[in-house]
Amino acid sequence: MIRKNNIILPKWNEKRAKLQEGQIDPLTKTIKNRPFRALAEEYLEEGQLLCYFNIVDFKLFNYRFGFEEGDLLLVEMANILKTAFPDALITRMFADQFAVLLSNADCYDALIQVHEAFSNLDLPMALDFKVGIYSVSAKRNIINACDRAKTACDSIKKEREIFYRYYDEELSHLLLRQRFIVDNIEQAMERGRYTGVLSAPDSCAFERSLRDGSPGALGGPALRFAFAGRVYPGLRRVSSDSSSGYPRHRKNL
Repeated sequence: MIRKNNIILPKWNEKRAKLQEGQIDPLTKTIKNRPFRALAEEYLEEGQLLCYFNIVDFKLFNYRFGFEEGDLLLVEMANILKTAFPDALITRMFADQFAVLLSNADCYDALIQVHEAFSNLDLPMALDFKVGIYSVSAKRNIINACDRAKTACDSIKKEREIFYRYYDEELSHLLLRQRFIVDNIEQAMERGRYTGVLSAPDSCAFERSLRDGSPGALGGPALRFAFAGRVYPGLRRVSSDSSSGYPRHRKNL
């Protein structure tokens, strides 16, 4: 950290100020991905926060009102982020997604400021955004940090009541279970009578049925209620089996 007028500033401030025009996104005036990663890797420390922002339904906004309006919205979003996080490293990751690296471990007030400013925009349709937050650990690099923050962001994409989530142990375990199901579902179908995923209150029930090689665990009535109430994003419904009436699933490719 460096001090200016008794205010502690991030170590990257001097280098950020010296970035060349070619290192800045011409639309949003945020840092381009490559120089962002370079600065982040140089100054990444345990305890920093990586916030991943995603504007929900931005593609629909572009479709309805045109790319010029979409570009104006991206500029507005970038300006809101730069105002709320004046000393952060900010980059536009994709069309409507931004990554913000903070040197401190507290971002709540700034997130509320961003949300209020975005809500007050004069837009032709109602929009919102989601934020995933990852607290940087000692052994992580900036790509890992972005991936985890994005995962937290994606996990609440359809939630109406919340707009941010931290990447935590609960989310990590859920993703591991989803990965196990996706990796093993085809093998389970081959060795049993299993034809589909319905659901169960116990989120681990289907994982246990995959580990159990018995046909009853894989295709009988016991499995029909194995998943009720929980949806796993790694699986999607594609059709209904005509002989059994069970929905069939396959991996997202």
